[in-house]
Amino acid sequence: MDEMEKLTRRRSISLFFSALAFLVWQGGMTVSEWAGGHTFFHTLGDSMSVVGSLLWIGAMIYFVRFQRKVKKARAGCVLDDEWARNVRAKAITSGYFITFVVITISYIALSFMDIPVRGIVHLIFVVVIVAPLFSYVVIERRADGMAAQQ
Repeated sequence: MDEMEKLTRRRSISLFFSALAFLVWQGGMTVSEWAGGHTFFHTLGDSMSVVGSLLWIGAMIYFVRFQRKVKKARAGCVLDDEWARNVRAKAITSGYFITFVVITISYIALSFMDIPVRGIVHLIFVVVIVAPLFSYVVIERRADGMAAQQ
């Protein structure tokens, strides 16, 4: 595996790890907001927030180390080629669609259930950040799998 393939794989890992950490961190805060009071779910949400924030710190350290490797390899322009920009555009489009679906479901759910609006807004905030990141990783992996079959 050459250096560019390694850097591309590390980019994918960095994005996935960052998205997962953010999801656990902010998802825990959302669970706490929805649960209210001192229930099991409130405690679970607080625990998720602590673990997620520690994971987020780890993800940012990993990201900084990845950036140093890219700079050292002088591969920034190579990693940001037309293919990567195309994948990024598809990921943003997918993230937008997923966010729109979550907003629609949330709006409908608010009509039938007593959910704190602040919790819904927090959920949408989390989806807006996480959906494009996960989409990027999935699209990139799918493309890598298709390239490997050829």
